[in-house]
Amino acid sequence: MTAEALDLDVIGREITEPDLAVAGSVRQWLVEQGRDVELGRVADLADWWAGVRGHAQAPAPTRIAGALDELPATLDVAAAMAWGVARADALADDGTELIMLAVPDSEGTGFAAHLAAAELLGLDAVEATGWPLEQGLHDEDWMDAVVTLRDGLFRTRGLRGDLTALLTAAGSPVLAAATAMLVQSCVRHTPVLLDGDGALTAALIARRTSYGASQWWQVAHAADGVLTERMLGSLHLTPLLALGLRVQDGTGARLALPLLTEAAGLLQ
Repeated sequence: MTAEALDLDVIGREITEPDLAVAGSVRQWLVEQGRDVELGRVADLADWWAGVRGHAQAPAPTRIAGALDELPATLDVAAAMAWGVARADALADDGTELIMLAVPDSEGTGFAAHLAAAELLGLDAVEATGWPLEQGLHDEDWMDAVVTLRDGLFRTRGLRGDLTALLTAAGSPVLAAATAMLVQSCVRHTPVLLDGDGALTAALIARRTSYGASQWWQVAHAADGVLTERMLGSLHLTPLLALGLRVQDGTGARLALPLLTEAAGLLQ
């Protein structure tokens, strides 16, 4: 299936920030109770949840969906972007309160995410790969990874300002679908739990359409690594969990969900 590629920048212009007034009132209430400090990140999470749900007593999410659960395997990049927008709309229309996004590291998607992140962050192949000992790679495997990424960066050079062209050059329909879904989910005010480096890369690309987009997201879990740290720093997001997971199948999001439920309980 093929389709004309969407312009994500145009869609991103419709993104607005979460309800900062509601979030501020929750923060003030927690301060007055003296619980903002003692509860640390849990208080921050409660504050965020109230803001993205637009209600100071927002209950814990019960209508939760995986972002890419129904993604067809036959789409090209352009069609996958259209699918991602339609998926975000369908979930919002169905009353979904929270999306959990994991981008599986399969069929070249892991490399595509690595490539797109390195391009957006302005890193060369060595910086983006890290050193062999840090990555647990033998020297030969590390050199192969660096050369492959270097060659990929030749394809993406100069595409930082054209997200559709960047996604096309990266060549992963899965990454394209995730990115488009994230942009449209912000437009539809549906919060997202990001799980893993693939989801972080999609967020990094989507955030290029609107700086305020990242306010609709939380990072459930992220693996260790120089590229991961750089992405988190750029997005100004901190993972809720640090468990050393390397899978990108939604496990981190499922493990972080009880934490969000606990935080929402503070609002009741």
